[in-house]
Amino acid sequence: MRFLMLAVKCRIVACNLILEYTLSVAVCARAATAYGATLVGLSPEATLISLGPFKLDICAVLLIAALGTLLALGTKESATFNSGSLAAVSDVSLSCLHGPTVKSRISKAFIPYQE
Repeated sequence: MRFLMLAVKCRIVACNLILEYTLSVAVCARAATAYGATLVGLSPEATLISLGPFKLDICAVLLIAALGTLLALGTKESATFNSGSLAAVSDVSLSCLHGPTVKSRISKAFIPYQE
């Protein structure tokens, strides 16, 4: 019973995160399309289509669909990408920033034996 309650709580938290993500992406997508329209010399309402009392932004819908697809691909792929890219960035930054300060006699201890 305890495990079931934990599972229910986890599902509620996950649904809350997905809803929050969707709403924040919708706001940012609308702002991005309005900015993009003004960037190319159009009015911010140029991408809107009237549907009765509502107005629909086609570019924002496409952007939301693309970001939703990325979300649906799963966290495993993004975690794999993030761990690989973060490891590469940290290795390069450590080598560039700390490399010149390493004393040669210390670094020779880490070089494999060579004949």
